[in-house]
Amino acid sequence: MKNMKLLGVSLAVVVSVFTGCVDDESASFGDTSDLSFPVNAVSAKPTLENGKKVENATATNQIGGVPGLNSVSNNSKLNTALLGSKISKRLLKHIKDTNIESYSLNETIDSTDECPSGGTLRSYGSANETNEGSITFTAVNCNDGYEIINGSVYITMKNFDDTFGDFKDMTVKFMTDFTMKKVSDDSMAKISANSYMAVSVINFSDGNMQKFKSAMSLQATDGSEKYGLKDCEFYFKDNGDEMEMYQTKGKVYIDSLASYVDYDTDYDMSETPFVFSDSVDAPISGEARYNMADNGKVKIKVESNKVKTYVDANGDGVYELSE
Repeated sequence: MKNMKLLGVSLAVVVSVFTGCVDDESASFGDTSDLSFPVNAVSAKPTLENGKKVENATATNQIGGVPGLNSVSNNSKLNTALLGSKISKRLLKHIKDTNIESYSLNETIDSTDECPSGGTLRSYGSANETNEGSITFTAVNCNDGYEIINGSVYITMKNFDDTFGDFKDMTVKFMTDFTMKKVSDDSMAKISANSYMAVSVINFSDGNMQKFKSAMSLQATDGSEKYGLKDCEFYFKDNGDEMEMYQTKGKVYIDSLASYVDYDTDYDMSETPFVFSDSVDAPISGEARYNMADNGKVKIKVESNKVKTYVDANGDGVYELSE
């Protein structure tokens, strides 16, 4: 592959461990046809315990550090949507570095590289003269000195922006279970096969995607709890050292996919997006609301740089349960 930067590829695939995609323009944005969720999963009971699990899945700050591993603990926290946004940005940067748009019609891309500390990373696919293309990355015990990755991920891209030198639309699909293990302490993260994400850039800024929409359906685990996002849609704004994120639809699965909450579409989260920072452990601000069983609701709100959970157990508008 032209201008291949092995470390860049490795990082791109490492951070890819928490997303998936639609790879066909005819598929709906956020289609879940290939990803199976338990048919017996139920709406989560309106308890404070379940509310905290929703908080762990939606408001954990993972903008800094090693994605997916910096929050692995007995509390089992995994903000898959925020991880997905970081993956999208890094993948677009890597694809730009490979100069895939310069390949001729149907030219084959196939390269296997030795990873810095052992293992291999193969990149293969094709590109065409209309600036569309696809790449599959397959890692076999690929060790960059910090993480060891295994698995295969398929990426498609189209709508190349000549001004910024980036693709505006990208999909990422996990062809196999994809695992990442941190070398220093053996902590791990895994995303399930058939998880995917579709990214549509709204506008670029300084060669990076500043505003973008992302549709996700995925299942991921940190080795303790398994979380899922089904038919979810998020909007992101990247401000450099801060990231804004708000949700507009979809289900968030907790209890290792046994139960879920629905995003409350009656609440406009664009007015109160979660704001995550490199320098602060908790979100800086934001509020989100989700529907639970028995007309209950859960409210996740940032107050004084601390995330708090409130539960309305009977849907009367009063959040009588709080931590």
